[in-house]
Amino acid sequence: MITQVQVHWIEVHKSLLTWSAETVYGTTSVTVKDLMKFADQLARAGADCRSRLDAVKRIVEGH
Repeated sequence: MITQVQVHWIEVHKSLLTWSAETVYGTTSVTVKDLMKFADQLARAGADCRSRLDAVKRIVEGH
């Protein structure tokens, strides 16, 4: 039998709910330099996403 219900709202700052736009590569003439720049952008976007998700996880878990 349930005798009490408690609702807890966890607020996550809006800056943690936005992230870098997806890196898009749409040119047909590509240099190695272009590919390296693209790979770097992908790595940075992934790191940005992981760090924000980790911050949200810490908030939700109460750490």
